[in-house]
Amino acid sequence: MSTPFPFGTRIATLADDDNRLPPLMDWQPPLCGDIDMRIDRRGEWWHEGRHVAHPRVMRQLSRLLRREADGMYYLVTPVEKWRIQVEDQPFIIIDAHRELDEHGGPAWWLMTNAGDRLMLGNQHRLESDSEGRPPVVEIRFGLQARLGNSVFMALIDCGEIRSIDACHELGLESNGVWQPLGNLPPDTADMPIQEFSG
Repeated sequence: MSTPFPFGTRIATLADDDNRLPPLMDWQPPLCGDIDMRIDRRGEWWHEGRHVAHPRVMRQLSRLLRREADGMYYLVTPVEKWRIQVEDQPFIIIDAHRELDEHGGPAWWLMTNAGDRLMLGNQHRLESDSEGRPPVVEIRFGLQARLGNSVFMALIDCGEIRSIDACHELGLESNGVWQPLGNLPPDTADMPIQEFSG
């Protein structure tokens, strides 16, 4: 059975401000049901098997998305809530570049495929993946983004190795906070290792 495209033209008024997010966590509408919409592992949106190709529509929908305590993903407005499927993470980090923070230290800025820009630090920390996949980072409303492969490799090239609790960890510092990229084998050789007590 065909389901309507969520919220129709109202997404243009619910999430049309490029600089201000809607107050999603204040909205508590009843669940309307499941909608045939999914986000694939590449961060691409699909509705009833059709690719949501327009960047502005995808961005507007992404600003109405939240993850709740049940681990499920919902598109939310003040009066509607629709459950959708997410194959891995709803966002992909597609760009990273290094700047200087206010103290002259390194500050890494990331950008998602939905246009969100964030700085790695206390609020946004990389989380290593136990299955060896690229790390994820918290974005907002319980949502995370996974580092794209090219970004992951670029950060690895800029990373350093620290010995933390007898483990060799590859990572980098951003805004004074260590950001892990993954663990290395204990017999890692021929690489400078910084002793660090985390």
